[in-house]
Amino acid sequence: MGTRRRGRELALQMLYQYELAGTEPDTIFTAFEELRQAPSVASEFAMRLVRGVVEHLADIDAHIAAQADNHYVVRKSIRAGRILAVEGFPELPRDVLARPPQTDARVVFLAGQDNKCFLPESQVRSFEYFDRLRPGYHSLMILPGYGHLDVFMGKNAWKDVFPRIILALDTPD
Repeated sequence: MGTRRRGRELALQMLYQYELAGTEPDTIFTAFEELRQAPSVASEFAMRLVRGVVEHLADIDAHIAAQADNHYVVRKSIRAGRILAVEGFPELPRDVLARPPQTDARVVFLAGQDNKCFLPESQVRSFEYFDRLRPGYHSLMILPGYGHLDVFMGKNAWKDVFPRIILALDTPD
């Protein structure tokens, strides 16, 4: 992997932490093990990217909001620790765990083992929750050698992942 690409990946991971946890960049730089292990050119590039994004975040948000409906709703949800804002949507539950899911759908939880965007542990925990509600009905696939979107777009996804997804979809209820 090229140095600049590695720097961009590191920057995205740190910006995700900045956005979700509100951790200041200098604190992230100090604590982020992968940044310390990266070549200095990549880590310096990543830190410059993070500082630049944080410095110009209001301008970046304005440009995105001009092109994307509901951008601020999504940002507000993330800052509140939710994926979806429930304010203004009375039909949505305030707490999705207050009652069991209202569906008979069989869920296949899928994650790349090397996923650093959404840790596989979240899929494991979600599967365990659903499995307690209906044992043996749902399934879990943790795919070694795959990251976040690799499971759908990786060069070998067509032979490593897709057949497993099709098998899971074809499994009778």
